[in-house]
Amino acid sequence: MQAADEIQHAAGPLSLIARIVRLIDQPDSAAERLPHACQEIAAATAATLVALRETPSQSPHLAGTEATAGDDSDGLAKLESLFASLTAQPSARSVDFAPHGSRRVLGCRSADGRLSLLVVLDAPPALASEAAWLRGLELVLNQLTAANRSLVEPSSLATFDFSDFHRSLDIRQVCSAIANDTRLLLQVDRVSVLLRRGRRFKTLAVSGVSKVHRRSNLIRTLEQLGRVIAATGETFSHPSDDELPPQIQAAWDDYVDQSLVDRLRIVPLFAPRDDSQQQPSDQPETDDRGVQAHRRPTPLLGLLVIEQLFDDRSADDHRSAPIRDHRAVVRHAAVAIENAERHRRIFLLPLWSLLGSAVDRSRRIWTALVLLVLASVVAALTFIQVDHYVVATGTLQPQQRQHVYAPHDGVVQTVHVQHGQRVGVEAPLVTLQSAELERQTEQILGQIQTVGRRLSAVRSTRRSRTLSANNTDSPFDSLAGEEQQLQAELASLETQHALLKRQLQQLQIRSPLAGQIVSWDLHQRIGSRPVSRGHELLTIADIDGPWVLEMELADQDIGTVRRAQQHGRTELPLQYALATAPEQLYPASLSRVAEASHRNADGQTVVELEAALAGDAAHALRVGARVRAKIYCGRRSAGASWFSDVARAFRKHVLFHFQRTKP
Repeated sequence: MQAADEIQHAAGPLSLIARIVRLIDQPDSAAERLPHACQEIAAATAATLVALRETPSQSPHLAGTEATAGDDSDGLAKLESLFASLTAQPSARSVDFAPHGSRRVLGCRSADGRLSLLVVLDAPPALASEAAWLRGLELVLNQLTAANRSLVEPSSLATFDFSDFHRSLDIRQVCSAIANDTRLLLQVDRVSVLLRRGRRFKTLAVSGVSKVHRRSNLIRTLEQLGRVIAATGETFSHPSDDELPPQIQAAWDDYVDQSLVDRLRIVPLFAPRDDSQQQPSDQPETDDRGVQAHRRPTPLLGLLVIEQLFDDRSADDHRSAPIRDHRAVVRHAAVAIENAERHRRIFLLPLWSLLGSAVDRSRRIWTALVLLVLASVVAALTFIQVDHYVVATGTLQPQQRQHVYAPHDGVVQTVHVQHGQRVGVEAPLVTLQSAELERQTEQILGQIQTVGRRLSAVRSTRRSRTLSANNTDSPFDSLAGEEQQLQAELASLETQHALLKRQLQQLQIRSPLAGQIVSWDLHQRIGSRPVSRGHELLTIADIDGPWVLEMELADQDIGTVRRAQQHGRTELPLQYALATAPEQLYPASLSRVAEASHRNADGQTVVELEAALAGDAAHALRVGARVRAKIYCGRRSAGASWFSDVARAFRKHVLFHFQRTKP
């Protein structure tokens, strides 16, 4: 409850301070600002009389319902005595104002004593509220005093010192100086600096703000508006008599929803020409719209956003102060940002800055330490020997396994096995049905029967002629030649029939070895489906026998393996890890290396490798499990081993172009 009361008592003074701050931000002179401030204080405190005096020699500014009463001689004398009694500390007391009776008077003086304030209240406020008002009025006077000291008159625009723009090469400090000095110089409410980053614009500085929160809706909509305006390359002003294009209108509406902007100008900042990099000249280089008039296009650096916000004054008074000429500001801002951007793009700038500061400050001990550390690292990479490995990928497979293929074209009639089933040698696996083989068999059988009947008829005729009395036994009997021809034809047909019979028997596919069916979902994959000769039907593996790693090694690494085999042993040791448990390594040894390279399914040139597991595997054996192996290829220096890919790329893309064959 006490906190709620304190907040309630402080609401009025805080509201007054906010209104005075907005008043100070307006482009008024000191003579115009104090009467307006006096009126704001009278409205906020509901005072019958408010008197604000700048110096003892000047007449006070009066406001309130009884402001005319302070213009007569008695009223002025009363106010003069009250001003004279003010001390450095804010005070409140009851004073007799004839003929109105006793009134409560709040009085305070600014820290430098130049401004004095009297607030006459008809009814005395509560004690806590009175203390809050005294503190608030004191802050108001200090704000007005500071504003009067820092006020820059419009006549000083031509002689303004822009050295703060060029004082630093840090891009954030430069943008902050541009935003704050431009706001003070042009007497506007807010100035923002947006820098181009690729296709986007990033808000680096907003006047009066120490840190820009780029996730806020106001900043996001401002950057979106800036990106659309930058595409035109021209200055954007609002209000304007021209109708806005749809894309600009949409971005403008989004920004207006987040901001109290009344008048706005967005000026593009182009990089200056090469002959004006050091310091901008005093001659204008922009056209009437504020766009820089270059004879050739230059890169867009960023945007300068100048804003005037709504306030509590009348519309006529508010629009009487248009945004002033900004061309000189734009010239200096473009040069300062271009120099800072050039500085920011220096390669390894933090490192060079560190080394440069070490030299400039005579910190040679740190320089020596840095050089010593670098030399130690280079020496360690050169002389320390480490194990060198090349990496291959592959799968875990049983050493004894065989794929079963269709021996002839046909249709799968029966699948006798399923995934995971163990089978013995010659166990039935798949039965095929070939209508073509059956047709050929029936045709051959028919031909055999036909030739057999003809051969029987010829033999019967020859026997009947032999028994005939008129027949002579001649070796050139025509029936004997026909019989021999039919016998030869019958033998050929029987040979064809035997071949077809064997082919029909091959349609009953049997297991070539004892093992386990490792093919998945056979009935769904090949059941009742037509297959052609050579089509893979299933795979059988002897999972109880030895297992191997079937791997692929990049062709660029095979030379390292070959050299290791020449200098050591053929079976190089290696370590592998399963893809399902990469944290655990298991031993193995390289047993076979293919003599030729080929392209794998991914289009990479690889060499096939085979490795035998070391003893009994300490992990579950699963056919086709993915593995990643590192093959030991001897010892190398740490630098040559750890940065082998970098060295290979350097030799491939750099040294290759300078190498020459020996004569």
